[in-house]
Amino acid sequence: MQTGIQRNRLHMLDLSLFLGFCVDSPLSDAIDLVDPGVVALFIGSGDAHYLQETMYEGKRYIGKFLGSITDTSTLSLVESNIYSLMKRIVPTYPSGELPLYLISVEI
Repeated sequence: MQTGIQRNRLHMLDLSLFLGFCVDSPLSDAIDLVDPGVVALFIGSGDAHYLQETMYEGKRYIGKFLGSITDTSTLSLVESNIYSLMKRIVPTYPSGELPLYLISVEI
């Protein structure tokens, strides 16, 4: 029989940090105007894509799962990479003005 602590430890193993944009209506509309082939090239649900999508508390996020990144210099590089990729996907959208969120999501 598992105790509450053991169940929580097992559950925590299924979590990952994710850094990304919360996709609000204006950003979603801007992405919808982009050629779907371009979007599919950059954004997907697997590791083969530059950016991934995830859901958190009923909202859609686009960014990167951080895996084993533990230092702030690497985190800063990932942040720059996310902004750069979003600029390539939707060049006319001011994505550089949007905050990135660091969230813990189930994988």
